Amino acid sequence: MKTIFGTCFSIALFLQLHVSAQSEDHQVFRGSSSNYQSELDIFIENPRTQLWDKSLIAFDTAATNHFDNQYDANKFMGASNRETLYTLNDGQKMSINVLKNIISNPFVDMALYPGSNDSFIISFVGDTTFDNTSYIVLEDLRTKVLHDVRKGSYEFWADSAENPSRFIVHFTPPAVISATDGTCQNMGSIKVTQAGPAYWNYVLKDSASNKIIETGILNTNSQLVAGVLPGHYILTLTDTNNYTATKHIIIGGYPAIVSGFTVSSSNVSVQTPVTFSSNSQDAEHISWNFGDGTSTSGVTNPSHSYTSAGVYSVILSVSNSEGCSSSQSQTVVVNTATGISDIYTGNINMWSYSGNVFIDFAHAENTNATIKIFDMLGRELINEKYSGSSLYQKNIKSIDEAYVIVNVTSEGQITNKKLFISNSK
Repeated sequence: MKTIFGTCFSIALFLQLHVSAQSEDHQVFRGSSSNYQSELDIFIENPRTQLWDKSLIAFDTAATNHFDNQYDANKFMGASNRETLYTLNDGQKMSINVLKNIISNPFVDMALYPGSNDSFIISFVGDTTFDNTSYIVLEDLRTKVLHDVRKGSYEFWADSAENPSRFIVHFTPPAVISATDGTCQNMGSIKVTQAGPAYWNYVLKDSASNKIIETGILNTNSQLVAGVLPGHYILTLTDTNNYTATKHIIIGGYPAIVSGFTVSSSNVSVQTPVTFSSNSQDAEHISWNFGDGTSTSGVTNPSHSYTSAGVYSVILSVSNSEGCSSSQSQTVVVNTATGISDIYTGNINMWSYSGNVFIDFAHAENTNATIKIFDMLGRELINEKYSGSSLYQKNIKSIDEAYVIVNVTSEGQITNKKLFISNSK
């Protein structure tokens, strides 16, 4: 049947509706055989005669889009002088018309045999069994009226001789929400899609803090995807007529634990206290390894002094009761009290020329060494194993002009030296 919406649900016409901001709850009593996922009871009444009739449209994934003996029922016509209301399925008159889903059945033809020239009232029960993001619209082909079912009853005049194929009931698919719980490694996620002609402006908020997480447009071409921590979230959808639908979304699981810390100074003298301050998130258990063979636990902001010059890797490890863990490391350079000290083993010689570092292993028993080069803030520039010729050469391209600290571990001994690097021409 051709409708004023055309062959598909025209969003431009649809959004001209003044959609109600709320829908009223109804309680429906019927036999135990009725237990559909969504159902709309449609009643028609003649106020003059006080006679009435009823038809039902329902959706259930166990049904088909054709006549199902276990769900559907044909409509038998009433007396010629009274109204008869029915829907159509494959050309059959239906009293109960149960279809598989809205996606494959966005509209249902509905017919009326008035039986007299009178005014009539169509009312609806069951709109609350549909998702509040689904629009339900009654289209009157004779008057060209589009009536929002959630607003209540519809009054009209009918002639006994008119074409009974007068109405179409339109349904739009609901917004589909999928949620993924958080894990130790990943945040939780919320994804919302909207098929059909519906067009929403959305606001996603954290219920606890009322903080806005995400805003945007939701329609068939635009979806909502947000990474979130475990918690309670409120999604508010508002259409162009200020109709508002609200969804509550619960994200379970565990928050991803994040480790991090700051250092009061990454370049200090021997016996100078260094303060480490954890800024880790969602950590319940905390431990520190200061890189010199000492450690501590249960302290958020420990202070530590080094007794020997050298380059130390400090590691912070955190965990929580859910089994999530994380770690982070930083480097601390420790010098003698007068500044950075050159520490020699007597077997290794180091110097710099231009932008290059040279290390001479000619007097060492072997050249199996670990070579680390740091800037004066303690940031590691080079960390590599070396077992080549007796002369090691490395160009430090990341520095224009600055001092670096060269740390060589070989034969169980450590050699440090402060060298000046210049790549300027």
